[in-house]
Amino acid sequence: MAIRRFVYLDETALDQYIAPSEGGSITDLQSKSGRSGSAGGKVNLGVGEAQLGGDRLNENTWTVSDNPPARFARLLETLSEEPDWRVIDHPDRQLSGVATGNLISWTCDVHIPDASHAVARTGDGARALDMVQKMVPMVEEAAPDDGESADKIAKGKQALNALTELVTGLDARRVLVGEAEGTNWRVAGALSDDFIQVADAHDIDGTLTVVGQVTKVLAVDRWHPLVATPFVNRDMRRRIERDGPQKPGQEKFYLRGPALILDVLAVYR
Repeated sequence: MAIRRFVYLDETALDQYIAPSEGGSITDLQSKSGRSGSAGGKVNLGVGEAQLGGDRLNENTWTVSDNPPARFARLLETLSEEPDWRVIDHPDRQLSGVATGNLISWTCDVHIPDASHAVARTGDGARALDMVQKMVPMVEEAAPDDGESADKIAKGKQALNALTELVTGLDARRVLVGEAEGTNWRVAGALSDDFIQVADAHDIDGTLTVVGQVTKVLAVDRWHPLVATPFVNRDMRRRIERDGPQKPGQEKFYLRGPALILDVLAVYR
């Protein structure tokens, strides 16, 4: 039995993948175990003796509630027989033949870029802004009681509120990147906060297995933004993919092909 420690598991997508093969969602599983044997003896009836005998069955029944890791294990068993399933062992040879719609599993070096952590709705930038917001009352209390200080504090609060609204309004998600030595191929996919299985998203780092469905094949020298936000429309995405970063230093906000963009299902150790 494979033991997996999930750092990310999209339970909604998992149910959608496995329900067709099981005819719906399983909530409970029932198991039984039993032991059979024989029993016998004599009974004195006063006028003679009677011989008793027969079979005896001891049976135990228990119910196990289904859970996401169990469903994921069953999904992998089902996928092993599917032609669109790919377990990546030789990236250069296998990834070049992967198409949109394929489900892949690749054990690789995984990280979330600092730029993605910084702009995510619940990321480092949002936490820093929240910390500064909490310090504002202390600054106001300690500031000199004059008009100049009050004006500076008011302008600072306006700028802080604008930045907070920008980060919240972008609703950006963290983007995972997976790569390996000896190949230029990489994988990337946005993560939903609801399905991150660790307390700190920075722990999604190191050698991990990524399972996901391919939504885009990024050709060599094409670009994909590492800031996942719903406000980038189709024309903007195409322009970004073609032109990439426009200024020095912007490369950290982009992924360069060849790469596969994934709808990430699971990430585990």
